[in-house]
Amino acid sequence: MAGYKTHLMGGLVFYFMVIVFIILQLTGRIEVGLSESLTSFLHQIVPNDPQTLIYSLISLLFGSLAPDLDSHASKIRSVVTSLSIFLLFMVVVLPLFGIEAISIDEKVLAFTVIVLVFAIIPRFFSHRGAWHWFLGLVVGIWSILLISDQYGVAFTPTAAAYIIGYSSHLILDII
Repeated sequence: MAGYKTHLMGGLVFYFMVIVFIILQLTGRIEVGLSESLTSFLHQIVPNDPQTLIYSLISLLFGSLAPDLDSHASKIRSVVTSLSIFLLFMVVVLPLFGIEAISIDEKVLAFTVIVLVFAIIPRFFSHRGAWHWFLGLVVGIWSILLISDQYGVAFTPTAAAYIIGYSSHLILDII
């Protein structure tokens, strides 16, 4: 069974292999005979600015660990649980007492909801159950859609990075 470091490194390796393949295809260094529409889509996957690259790498690394949110012993589960408790305290509890520790806007609320979804939903599934194989992928893509809308992040490269990370986790679990 692969540990979290293996999943993180595996996600990075898979991601950079895909990106290098796409760049080689787009620059004409290799010819695979892809259709024009597929080539156009692949062009959208490659991050084209530093902000998109950073969000894509965060999405990739989170996607590499996300399937294990349904495991009681996973490091990612303890991190997401701690973050959700912190956010609930900052966004809900402190304002009840008139203390606004952080400025609460749509972005903060969207991020809080996403963290809570990732902290709560996997607890209803056994390890390597529905969350591990399908539901985590769907929820992750929904979260990226919400974040890309709130934060102005390019959806396609960020979602592709999450999917690559998530898929690499599943492949490494099989190996």
